[in-house]
Amino acid sequence: YFADQSKNKYKIKDRSKFPGKVFVAYPNIVWDGNVYERNNLFETISDWLIQILDHFKKNNNNSLIIRFHPAETTWFKGTKTFESILKDHLIGIEEFNNIAVISSSDTFNSYNLFKNYSDFTLVYDGIIALESTFLNVPVVFAANGRFNVDDYGIQFDSQEEYMEFLSNPKEYDRINNDVIIAEKLIYYYMFLNSRYFPVLDNDDSDFGIDRSEEHTSEL
Repeated sequence: YFADQSKNKYKIKDRSKFPGKVFVAYPNIVWDGNVYERNNLFETISDWLIQILDHFKKNNNNSLIIRFHPAETTWFKGTKTFESILKDHLIGIEEFNNIAVISSSDTFNSYNLFKNYSDFTLVYDGIIALESTFLNVPVVFAANGRFNVDDYGIQFDSQEEYMEFLSNPKEYDRINNDVIIAEKLIYYYMFLNSRYFPVLDNDDSDFGIDRSEEHTSEL
């Protein structure tokens, strides 16, 4: 997302300084997560974030890291960010040693979280639910998304069950099974449910690589 990796670098503290299990939440861009039919445990994606923040403020046996989506300040620069919506709930957040918030404007490799911090990935909906599995981190779903199909990841029937898991997470031993399901989901979305569209180049932007000339003819 950031072509210039020297800007706004975020330095996270060592994993050893986070108590208990570390849950890492990857919120969608605001409008991307705002789909009413997904809201089976929480009223909205904002409600989800507010409630997990409140939970970890009150329960410091485990830890929470929130990585706001970097596209909010690159691809969709100028739009309302999740962080701005939640600003009242983030006041004084640095006082909690079990919570860290990485802004969408911070230059930070989110995959470092998978490798060195995450015990569980918290998602509302998004492709991160598949990426997490391939990086051997179990996914905890908070909504009806594209990827919480039967027998994939950790799913709950109620908000109470979800919050109880954040307090007392159980060991997860189905990651190998999840990898098989994730492969099937990727195949479906990439090859059976996709269409090729040319895209605008981004020569003057601060993100990504222009792949407008690349496509696969058989898709």
